[in-house]
Amino acid sequence: MFGDMYLEVYNDKGELLTELSAGKGKGINRVPWNLRMDGPKVPKSSQLLGQAFSGPSYPPGKYTVKLYKKDKVYEGSINVEYDPNSNHSIADRDMRYEILMKAYTLIEDLAFIDHQILEIYEKSKVNAELCEGKLQESLNDLADDMDSRHKKISATKYGRITGEVRLRDRLAGIYGGIMSYQGKPSETQISRLNDLEKEINILKKDLEKTKDKTISKLNKNLKKRSLKPIELMNRETFNEQED
Repeated sequence: MFGDMYLEVYNDKGELLTELSAGKGKGINRVPWNLRMDGPKVPKSSQLLGQAFSGPSYPPGKYTVKLYKKDKVYEGSINVEYDPNSNHSIADRDMRYEILMKAYTLIEDLAFIDHQILEIYEKSKVNAELCEGKLQESLNDLADDMDSRHKKISATKYGRITGEVRLRDRLAGIYGGIMSYQGKPSETQISRLNDLEKEINILKKDLEKTKDKTISKLNKNLKKRSLKPIELMNRETFNEQED
């Protein structure tokens, strides 16, 4: 058989989850699907974040599978179920998935916030070198502010043991702890996750204020001097980027 042959897996909302290579040998060909999402996007740092390398398993439910063979498409479905031999109840495992996905989403939210912070830092520095006076001073002040915010999110020192435990590390620690246990998350994990969510929301609101006021004003002055305004990547483009 010549030409493309592959499988696509969709969830119950019709969203494409993954594309898998299909064998072309004679007889029955098995196509493995590890049922696991990609690991979350994480804030940039000088340190690796081992707790967030892996993504959660997809939840129980009905999934659509499409087999593409040359110009033909064959469609079927598969059911994903919890391990019936588990010691944990379905309710506990449902709760685990809900809390785990909350942690997963918060890590990605924090990664996007950090990405915009670093964008502002870099573009402020570049523009500061191209101007002088009060505008240059304002741009340098903005860059210093962004550098300070980034350091609250991620470690910046190099080395195995630096003593830096930042917001992304605390968040990944909870995520990794929930990932490693198939039962109900502890009250401490849930409480700590809620506290970190509040911290992230404060970072997000502060960044929006900076964009609406400080950056908006600076961009007007940059345009007057025929310099590039500080423009930031949107969330959709960020999500599509490869890590």
